[in-house]
Amino acid sequence: MTEQENLEKIMSKARKLKSLAERGVDGEQESAKIAYDVYLKKHGLSDSDINPEMNRRVIVAKDGEYKDVLLNVILSVNPFTQHNDTQTAIECYLDQEDYAEVLKKYEYFSKLLQIEKELLITAFLSKHKEFFEPDAHANKKWRERRVENSSLVIKEQEAKIIRQEINRQKADAILNVDVQTKVIESGDRLKIAAFNMDRAGRLMQILLDAKYVRYRTKIGK
Repeated sequence: MTEQENLEKIMSKARKLKSLAERGVDGEQESAKIAYDVYLKKHGLSDSDINPEMNRRVIVAKDGEYKDVLLNVILSVNPFTQHNDTQTAIECYLDQEDYAEVLKKYEYFSKLLQIEKELLITAFLSKHKEFFEPDAHANKKWRERRVENSSLVIKEQEAKIIRQEINRQKADAILNVDVQTKVIESGDRLKIAAFNMDRAGRLMQILLDAKYVRYRTKIGK
């Protein structure tokens, strides 16, 4: 008998005892309640294990890639849980301990995925940089228009820099780095990209150094 078949046999008997405990009469009901509690304790089960709807969870993911991560996290915590994918979420059955573990683990690895995706894009642009530099035709075509609209271009560049700086504030606080002067003074997109790639690598290292610690060990403490 496989482990899964043995578990199903145990669960089936537990459900029968639960049914007697809920629907029996007088002494039969009382005896069934005692037998049910003893049986659960013997096999390390809880009432919510016998009634899965008590443990029904719907966990929302950002998109398909994050949903793949979420599903792997769920199955790493409870490999036997039933699960169903929807367009934006995964429905599964987890007790409170496993649910807390899944949320903590998913939070960690979804952040790591975001950082590694950003590194991949930066590396991709850097590797193929010659194809992203404007050629002579593009420079000639747009030079006159840029002169004519220089004031507008400057304003747009300033607005872009401000937006970039706002987006960097949290990361700068973590790294304790002041990059405002560097970015404003540099008009070289590749230098800025290289600087951002270095900073993304440092951010990833901070996250990697933190390491993932199983959350379930903290339950009840």
